[in-house]
Amino acid sequence: MPVPPISSLVLIAYSLQIFNASPVEFKPPYAIQVDWARSDCEKGNLFADHLKTVFTPNACADVVDLPSTVSSPPHPVTFEFREVQNVIANLNPKKAPGIDGISNKMMIELPRVAVRILLFIFNAMLRLEYFPNNWKVAVVKMIPKPGKDLTKAESYRPISLLPTMSKLFEKLLVTKLSPILAERNCIPDHQFGFRRQHSTIEQTHRLVQVIRSAFEQKSYCSALFIDVSQAFDKVWHEGLILKLKLHLPTNIVKLLENYITSRKFVVKEGEFVSLPEYIASGVPQGSILIQLAQVHTKYLKKRPDISRNIFFS
Repeated sequence: MPVPPISSLVLIAYSLQIFNASPVEFKPPYAIQVDWARSDCEKGNLFADHLKTVFTPNACADVVDLPSTVSSPPHPVTFEFREVQNVIANLNPKKAPGIDGISNKMMIELPRVAVRILLFIFNAMLRLEYFPNNWKVAVVKMIPKPGKDLTKAESYRPISLLPTMSKLFEKLLVTKLSPILAERNCIPDHQFGFRRQHSTIEQTHRLVQVIRSAFEQKSYCSALFIDVSQAFDKVWHEGLILKLKLHLPTNIVKLLENYITSRKFVVKEGEFVSLPEYIASGVPQGSILIQLAQVHTKYLKKRPDISRNIFFS
């Protein structure tokens, strides 16, 4: 008996789902060159291979020699017990756990003695400028993009689940980093993304004001809108670390360098979990420390032949 074409199989599956009293989620097979990935194992490995190419830095035509002597004086940073308590109290109990299996609800129920142990661990990480390797593994789940061909791997959006312990430490660290970033003017004024009290509505007002001002002065006003594909997935680690060295204390940069580099991911598809793969570029999705990548926008070049350059990001 000949096997029906894949389009017919998809149609049959959807028909069965409609008439089934207790429907189950249907996942179409994915294309693998001349074959199809049908099992969770095949799909998971297909997604893992796809993401390996995504988390790879873009090729550089010229060899770039980065200075290694750029540094700022150390800035002692420590956490206090009440800070850890406050962060734990504000955790969302409905968030899914990462590869460690530790949920936010479990963290909220911790006794005081356990919180003190966490405080000791977090302060040791600051002192040693070290981020545990087990906390640098993300579980990636692929979510279909609406209106896309679901038989192609690129039609799915990766959602990363980070370890709960990692996210807890990040929340504490960002409370120490934010004042330093603001004091040293690390984030440019035109950067609104991932910043508190900086909404898209305010950016729209800025844009309207610039256009209106140009009309009043009877001058030209041109706009260029750029959507950089995989902008955060392709962040160049060495370049980002160099820019952080220009603004942040040495001890914090070393910790962040350890945090950003040598990260791994696994893909979870159904009950299948792929083997760990290294992440060679990008910043961790789902991490509140993603705002570190905003330092890149500070170095956008201005056109010298234009009287006024205004950036929105």
